[in-house]
Amino acid sequence: MGTTYEWAAGSKVRSLDAETAGRELSRLAKRRALTAEAVVVKATPDTSPLHPAFEWDDAEAARLHRLEQARLIMRSVVVVSESGERAPLLIHVVHEKCGGSAYLTEAVIVSDDELLAAALDEAHRALQGCLRRYHHLEALRPVWEAIEALTV
Repeated sequence: MGTTYEWAAGSKVRSLDAETAGRELSRLAKRRALTAEAVVVKATPDTSPLHPAFEWDDAEAARLHRLEQARLIMRSVVVVSESGERAPLLIHVVHEKCGGSAYLTEAVIVSDDELLAAALDEAHRALQGCLRRYHHLEALRPVWEAIEALTV
């Protein structure tokens, strides 16, 4: 059996199967280092296997892009204390109390046990995602072992 492809855990891609995407991206990567721009260019023709994965309605694509820009801003602002310590202004939480998913301040999160538990779950998922993406890099083995020792 040859190489097969699957979506990574938590992937939100629904408009294309992973096998098709994996084969096409592998084909393109054999010729050049891939950038997001190069993938969009290759996906533009209706006949491209990647075409269905993209929003081609420009008004809807613009709206989705602005939402992603808002998420980037919310993830990027940090608070700098007088001592110089840096912490995110907002923390992403998935919980019904915030409409399913939202960004909250630490003060709001720690004032509610359910939101705090949800934030800690989100942090754990982020660590697990990092582990899944980079577990194969031998140079990081001591980091993964330390994380696993703390989370067991």
